[in-house]
Amino acid sequence: MTNSPMSSAELISAANELAPLLRETAREAELARRPLDRVIDAARDSGLFALMVPRVYGGHEADFDTYFEVTLTLSRADASMGWLISFYIEHNFWMCGYPESFQKEVFAERQFILAPATLNAGGGRATPTGGGYRLDGQWQWGTGIIHADWVLVGAMIDEGDGRLLPNFFALPPEAVEPVDTWYVMGLCGTGSWDIRVDDVFVPGDRRTRGAVDRRSRAHVPRRARRCHGPAQQRILRDPQHLAVAPDPRRVHVP
Repeated sequence: MTNSPMSSAELISAANELAPLLRETAREAELARRPLDRVIDAARDSGLFALMVPRVYGGHEADFDTYFEVTLTLSRADASMGWLISFYIEHNFWMCGYPESFQKEVFAERQFILAPATLNAGGGRATPTGGGYRLDGQWQWGTGIIHADWVLVGAMIDEGDGRLLPNFFALPPEAVEPVDTWYVMGLCGTGSWDIRVDDVFVPGDRRTRGAVDRRSRAHVPRRARRCHGPAQQRILRDPQHLAVAPDPRRVHVP
């Protein structure tokens, strides 16, 4: 892992260097129904997970175009790992939406975190209590839960006037229960298990109302606010890059 800021070209080069390993292990991860430890370790060492972390916390603070180029490069090698690694990268950016006190806690001794995030706020319910919230729920699509440093989940909060509003909470992995429900036909290697929480207390500074709450965006990377339309256009113009070559060992039934 590099602790010095990497340029856009260096990050894309790192993705190209990582891609052969993803290609070689894609079948093994698919059969295991989860990401492989050695692939996650290699991704850690590549520096890519810090792509969108603000430089004030030791990250690379790259822009969305770089993020999409890295994602495309990895996805050409293995769609499951491209999906997973891109989520891990993006969710570091989401940490900028939490109160600054919590951001400093998260990045005090590390350059990045690995955090699954579920956007379904209807999956849980949070009840205000002294200094924070009591949280319950179960969420699908927990991509990244197997190697998580932190876990981000959405839940509805009763504001006291009859309104239920969505909020997002950060929990340490030991406060949640991963539930293996991942028996699927596609993206098997992501290991996107369910996440279950049973009456867990969450301190108030581990809550945000959105991925990047306007009230706590002091360290949102400037270049991350740029329009990323060009990268989206490349995806739409050249979608075959997302295709994975067929496995000759598979039996195709006409």
